[in-house]
Amino acid sequence: MSRPCPGPSYCEVKENMNSFNLLRPSGRYFKAVARLIFMVLAVWFLLVFGFQFLLVLIQRDPLGSSWLTDARFLGFPFHYWFTGQFAILAFLLLCLLFNQRYDRIISRESGTASEAEGN
Repeated sequence: MSRPCPGPSYCEVKENMNSFNLLRPSGRYFKAVARLIFMVLAVWFLLVFGFQFLLVLIQRDPLGSSWLTDARFLGFPFHYWFTGQFAILAFLLLCLLFNQRYDRIISRESGTASEAEGN
């Protein structure tokens, strides 16, 4: 005997999950999830590669010295701390924000489905 679905939007999402295309999402739920994924990936890309690109842009000499490499944070050169420690903390923060936003999308979609059932 099959289990009943908790809500109509959950059943639709579960049935359509095999046909999810990240580049061409169909439906409001999948579009919101794809937008969230791309936003998180863009922020991560900027944190990882944007900072390194900034270091190259502001270097004073071919050896790469700049005010960011001269600055110290917690006893480490700032560029080392940013790349070695802050990037990991930022990744964890992005994971937390992604899960919060994803839960908000799911609750909004289940709320829309329950409102449609009630009317």
